[in-house]
Amino acid sequence: MRNPLSALAESVLQSTTTAAGQFTLPNWLVNSLVALTGDDAKPIKEPGWVDENVLRRAIALYRAANARSASPTAIGWQFTPNGLQAIQVLSPPADSAQELVLEELGRRLASVTMNHPRLAPVLERAMRQGYPYLAARIDEGFQSLTRRFDLPLPPQRALQIGEQVISALEFAHYRDILHGAFDLHDVFVNERAQVSLLGVGVEQLRQQLGAPGAALVSPLLPPEVASGARLPDKRTDVFAMGALLYVLLTDRVPAAGQPIDLSQSLPDVPVALDAVMTKALAEDPDRRYPSLTEMYHDLRVALRARRAVARPSTPAQRSIAPSPARTASPVSAQRAVPSPAATATPDGFPESVAMPLIDISVLEQPLEMPEITAVATIEIPPAPEMPKIDWVTLLQPVDLSGLGGPASDLSYASAETLAPDPLVAAIMAVEATEGMQKSRQHPARKPAGSPQPTDQPAAAPASQPKAPTKPRRVRRK
Repeated sequence: MRNPLSALAESVLQSTTTAAGQFTLPNWLVNSLVALTGDDAKPIKEPGWVDENVLRRAIALYRAANARSASPTAIGWQFTPNGLQAIQVLSPPADSAQELVLEELGRRLASVTMNHPRLAPVLERAMRQGYPYLAARIDEGFQSLTRRFDLPLPPQRALQIGEQVISALEFAHYRDILHGAFDLHDVFVNERAQVSLLGVGVEQLRQQLGAPGAALVSPLLPPEVASGARLPDKRTDVFAMGALLYVLLTDRVPAAGQPIDLSQSLPDVPVALDAVMTKALAEDPDRRYPSLTEMYHDLRVALRARRAVARPSTPAQRSIAPSPARTASPVSAQRAVPSPAATATPDGFPESVAMPLIDISVLEQPLEMPEITAVATIEIPPAPEMPKIDWVTLLQPVDLSGLGGPASDLSYASAETLAPDPLVAAIMAVEATEGMQKSRQHPARKPAGSPQPTDQPAAAPASQPKAPTKPRRVRRK
């Protein structure tokens, strides 16, 4: 059974919350009511990076706003007291297909926001109490544009902020991520006029979940999106960028289709910027810039355009009378060079120098080509004849018998040692010579009955005298 105090707190919260998610009670009372309504809905996971109190408050406000409206509605971002976190609650997915789309598009959104320095990164996307939510980080020192500066801004500061916002949106468009619900409260600026854009891709998530944020009213939306006739596309952000520049420069909301002539009232605004803003704020979406890339290109060209300086049509000529005390001689008068002050106009610019006249008629005359009376002939010498080769004569065998000398006697080698390869024959001849020398040094033994050669001396007799023995020493007494 539900706690009666929780039901009472929820009914009070629903009765004091508008359809757009805005509450009329003070913050401390809203936080207390949210805490009472969340007693029966425990968080699914442990508290982490996201502030649990702000998350419960955002879910309670979303439930209260949808209880007041027949169709699904949307609420704005909920911020922590220190302003470093922003939480956006979306409608719960109806089926598994919407859950898959929510997961895929949420992952792309986190990837895009974390890869551009001018986009507030979405660091967490999850489910709590059956409601999907996005948690973005706001860097320290960033505040909302309307809180940081007083409008209108100086042209240089306004154009600097607008150029950063359009650069961030162009990066998101390149990856098929739109904003679709652009507002001044989505632009955060620090003291150095650096921008952090919040809310990119949230409207796409609402469209995929079947709950577009039509309840979010923004003065920067084009008329076809504000009325609900069309869904947001890239041209929606183009109109929002033109309206943002107009609000920053004038502190007024522009009307769609009106001509812009801010260069007449603001001297630091180039004339080319009027044409860029007029095309971006066209009432017909087909007449606007088709993409932010083309608008960004024209905007950069316009910001770097040369400023027009008004000059008098008939500048006054200053005449300098010579001093009566000192008169210039004719020679010095011829050498005198006019000073810059003497030739300067009242607005401080020197007189325009007369441009030399160029006779264009000389350049327009056709050039006459010289006539060629005779064409010089070039004699090519005939190609030399190739000599004929008598292959029959060249292929006849040659008799080399008369070129040889007497046959050499190779007594140290037999016919078998000769080999067709000269190297092998040389090695075999060396080995044969070495073997013959060894056989001469160590003659083989012959048997006892074999006759001895006559040229050798006779053998020694069998009995040979013994060698004399050493006499024994006798010791004398």
